[in-house]
Amino acid sequence: MVSNPVWLINDSYHWKYITSFNSRSVAGANYNPKKDEIYYFNRDSIHTYNVRTEERKVVAFEEQCPVPLKLGTNFIDEKNGQLYTYEVFIESNDTTPTVASLDLSSFKWNLKSRQELPIQLHHHGSFSNTESGDYTIFGGFGNMFYNKNFYTYSIENQKWQTMEGLTGDFLSPRYFQSVGYLEETNSAYIFGGMGNESGEQIVGRKYYYDFYKLDINSREITKLWSIPWENENMVPVRGMVILNDSSFYTLCYPEHYTESYLRLYQFSMKDGSYQILGDSIPIYSDRITTNANLYYDSNHEKLFVLVQEFEDDIASELKVYSLTFPPIKQENLTDYKSTLNSGLYPFIILLAVMAIVLIAYFIVMRKSAKSKTQFKDHPTGRNSHKTTASVTPKPNAIYLFGDFAVHDRSNKDITYMFSAKLKEMFCLILRYSNTGGITSRNLSNELWPDKTSDKVKNLRGVTINNLRKALDELDGIELIYDKGCFKIVCTDEFYCDYTRCLELISAKEPGENALELLELVSRGKFLLLADDPIYDSFKQEVENKLEPSLLLEMENAYNSEAYQLTIGFSEVIFKIDPLNEIALTFQIKALQKLKMYDEAKLRYNTYTLEYKKVMGSSYKNVQKLMA
Repeated sequence: MVSNPVWLINDSYHWKYITSFNSRSVAGANYNPKKDEIYYFNRDSIHTYNVRTEERKVVAFEEQCPVPLKLGTNFIDEKNGQLYTYEVFIESNDTTPTVASLDLSSFKWNLKSRQELPIQLHHHGSFSNTESGDYTIFGGFGNMFYNKNFYTYSIENQKWQTMEGLTGDFLSPRYFQSVGYLEETNSAYIFGGMGNESGEQIVGRKYYYDFYKLDINSREITKLWSIPWENENMVPVRGMVILNDSSFYTLCYPEHYTESYLRLYQFSMKDGSYQILGDSIPIYSDRITTNANLYYDSNHEKLFVLVQEFEDDIASELKVYSLTFPPIKQENLTDYKSTLNSGLYPFIILLAVMAIVLIAYFIVMRKSAKSKTQFKDHPTGRNSHKTTASVTPKPNAIYLFGDFAVHDRSNKDITYMFSAKLKEMFCLILRYSNTGGITSRNLSNELWPDKTSDKVKNLRGVTINNLRKALDELDGIELIYDKGCFKIVCTDEFYCDYTRCLELISAKEPGENALELLELVSRGKFLLLADDPIYDSFKQEVENKLEPSLLLEMENAYNSEAYQLTIGFSEVIFKIDPLNEIALTFQIKALQKLKMYDEAKLRYNTYTLEYKKVMGSSYKNVQKLMA
């Protein structure tokens, strides 16, 4: 009998958030299926995450990466256990390193090349030749041109060479294309992108929905198909997954939206027919350096997605998601649940209830045997190596911690209904609702400071109506105009993590709601992706209220011997203040109490590395803290 069939099929439709990383300097990312490891590296250190064991490590390099990272592009040489980072164009003299390899056992860098290509190539596609080990890139944009050349880097010769002697169909210059490789045909495949026939940006650009095959042996390019596209324009991510010669998978998204979303497409290699699989993944597409990539791991039978979002083309955050293979369509999920509801579902519910009762019984017995605090084994503590918690969304809910998210009365994600301006208006009104609301004039001055009064009145009216329509999808929340002010009024049917957070931190007794508070703030930094100046004072206000409460809860957890909870609180404090010494002190002490001495050293080294980057000098309290 299959256990938990609903959960299993859900894992083939709903992308699962796994973990995230942050870097204040330019970083690169990759997945190594041979070692089950995700890599996220900058010039000073590398973060690794094992998808099988969930072990997370950070290693500071003895010597800095010799390549000055601009885009962080890289590839993995699985055969020799090396990670190569490269910059095709640095715009400097011939002595600047452009290619280096990192030994994934010793974590030592080796300089490989100083050769540059003619121009920068943003959003080029790439593939590795399994037979030769060579690495080839195609497409990309730079210096007002779209690229049409294939460039191959030889691991043996440590040189870039233009692929010559290409014949067959014309493949127009482009960027944002998806490229894959199929070993059994020794061929590369190219899908979609944007560009034009001339390659000159000044001519304009168009979206492509075509598919080409490059036979590596004969150097012949064959156009397999081009399909009409009547939906919203979109581009694919740089990598595609090809398991056989019948179809390929890639992620596509409308890159012209700042707050966009990735969807998984399966295209027929024969005629271009396609289906959309799984739900969506959010991506903040404001910067040209932002990118995403798709990987398939046959050992785990899972797809992995790495989404790297840049704040300013320098600092970035990497988010990791997984989906059980093979993925399914939404109709498959709905049909399966309908089948369960016809007779099998009640039986499964009964089994689930029995299982919950048994689990609860064993938990109670275990707790009484330990006679320790209720906090010690909470999943948001040290046993979880994740930097953000996976919080199950509620219906009728709006989340402001981490990624902005809205779920309607059916628990459907309707975040897409909230444009950037609707989010701004909602947050402004919510912020002032506890103090009577915000006046029309103040609301208009905040949202449209440069518009005339006539235009502002029209814009405000349209935006208010659109916000009300969006909020109508939820129960328990209403936007009203009362006594000259706009404000949000809510009932118990509605949930907002921001308002709940204010309730929790105003509790009189520390520890009373510690677990709920930690789970709430572990979702991510308050208004994480909202970088418009209009949010700055709101974010600062919340952090000023939150940080003292978190520090108090952390100290209380430590004094109660709830060391894993202590570590959980220290992690969320670091999101507000990465150099908070009190959080570091309690984190190290808690790890030492748990006899996790290696982990304590690792956390300390990570802190000192960040401290030196920000402050420009070494951290001095090593003797006191690590004694």
